[in-house]
Order: sequence, then C-alpha cells, then structure tokens
Amino acid sequence: MNDTFDYIMRFVVVVFGYCCAVLAAGWFLAAILFRTLGIDSFMNDFVMMASDTDAGSFFAATSFWSAVFVSGFALAVLAGGFSFLPALILIILAEARGYKSSLFYCVAGALIGLAAASASLPFSDNRSVQESSLWIAAIAGAGVVGSFVYWLLAGRNAGRLLSRPTN
Repeated sequence: MNDTFDYIMRFVVVVFGYCCAVLAAGWFLAAILFRTLGIDSFMNDFVMMASDTDAGSFFAATSFWSAVFVSGFALAVLAGGFSFLPALILIILAEARGYKSSLFYCVAGALIGLAAASASLPFSDNRSVQESSLWIAAIAGAGVVGSFVYWLLAGRNAGRLLSRPTN
C-alpha cells in the first residue's frame, strides 16, 4: 500500500513538473518573440504617450509583461503539443535509468526544441535564413528553459523509487 502511494505521488510530481516546464517554455518563447518582433518598442512608445496620467503610466508599464504572461499560456499549449511525445519518452527513460543530471535534461530539451522547430519550418512563409535561425534558436532555448524547470521540480529525483531497498 505504501509503495502504491509513493508511485502515485511520483506520477503527480512528474505531471506537475511537466506542466510547469511547458509554462516556463511558453513564457520564455513569448518574451523572446515579443523582443524580436519589436513589440517592446511599440510598448515603449505607448508608455511615452500614456505617461500624462498615473493610471495610463501604470497600465503602459505593465502591459508588455501582461501580454507576455497571457500569450505565454497560448504558446505553452503549442509547446506542450509539439513536445509531449518526445518529452514522455525522455521522462520514462530518465525515470527508468535514474538520470538526474541537469545537463542531460538541458541537452535533451534543446534537441526536442530543435526537432519541434525543424518540424515547423516547412509551414513558414518565405522566411529568410536569419529569421529561420532566430526561430530555431528561440525554440531550442525554450526547450532548455523548460527542461531545466522540469529538472528543478521532478528530474532531480528521477529513479528515486527504483533504488529503494525491498523487504
């Protein structure tokens, strides 16, 4: 009975870690894409125009990060959809073999990000090489961020249930 509870709790920790990792990757991707698309300069211009009133200044100052926060959820859904199967394989492998290294998770996250970025490139419309390489780097970076968050929450204890002594 005690082992069953431990396995259920480990499953809950893994699912919670994956959800937080996907959210972190989505927020990272939103912040990077907003910076590269120039939306932050639009927000700075908006801050200058709205600085006449205190309420307008507060709204303008927080609107960029609010937009990143809200759009991060949408990008997290996309990141979770593209990375679910490779991440599931990675999580099962890490739990079965007891891999606890942050380097393992970060490299695997970068590879999953590269695979997701390369899968999305054929659907792009007339992108230049520079834009394509920025897109690939942003998604690979999001994979590293997400995998590091997963390692912080769940990966450090991977395989913990396998090395327990039996009665």
